[in-house]
Amino acid sequence: MNRTILIADAGSTGTQWCAVSSDGTRRYFSGGPVNPAVFSPETIGETLRAALSDVDTSECGCVAFYGAGCRPGKLSEIVAEQLRQLLPEGCEIAVNSDMLGAARAACGNSAGIACILGTGSNSCLYDGSAIIDAVPSLGYILGDEGSGAYLGRKLINAIYKRQLSKEICHSFEDFTGLNIDGIIERVYRQPQPNTFLASCAPFLAQNIDDDSIRAIVEEAFTDFIEQNIVRYENSHHYPLNFVGSIACYFNTTLQAVAEKSGYKTGRCIKSPLEGLIEYHTND
Repeated sequence: MNRTILIADAGSTGTQWCAVSSDGTRRYFSGGPVNPAVFSPETIGETLRAALSDVDTSECGCVAFYGAGCRPGKLSEIVAEQLRQLLPEGCEIAVNSDMLGAARAACGNSAGIACILGTGSNSCLYDGSAIIDAVPSLGYILGDEGSGAYLGRKLINAIYKRQLSKEICHSFEDFTGLNIDGIIERVYRQPQPNTFLASCAPFLAQNIDDDSIRAIVEEAFTDFIEQNIVRYENSHHYPLNFVGSIACYFNTTLQAVAEKSGYKTGRCIKSPLEGLIEYHTND
């Protein structure tokens, strides 16, 4: 490695960057969200320009950019084109999906099943370099099993369907500062209901020793495995590797559910960036 490498992990709310110089020095910085399925090319260009404004890009030899919405083809090319306008001629630019980023971060150069469990959920079968199969997530309305949004939805349903103790119900309303009318308002009439639902997940973590709460979490992770992981051919031959805040918060429960379903678990990391730095600098 004799030139600077730029590595980026772009999520729904922002982008985490690291510039790795030829001597191994790392410089971390952050920027705004870059999602070509949501933002115009012009907005993406402005966001990237702002993020890189204080970075010396003259010695940049390559960029490894992983992001939400960066599906292969037209969408990833939008981001690549904006990066070309900001970086020196000859700089190698690779724009890939956040799912591939999660797989490379969690699995490295080894084959395995990579899973994202954060606000949303996703998974893929990975051969050590590329994704070879992926069960679609379908988002928080149609899918996202095991995600923060899914956990929040199951919790709220159990509370207002009177499946949990009055003590838990009162504690939850204290936690959110909302009653049933406020919950309905927040979910059905305000933006980003998936983010709100996921914000309820810490309540589950705080009360995980309660049997009824633990059952909700276990059922959510069982749904994730049964509706996603078992669909991969020979899925039990591969370790399950996880990326995301939900996977880390509930790691003990997640491992127990996976093992009960006959799976071995591998790496579990909250954010992909450090794993991606390792992947791209160890070649």
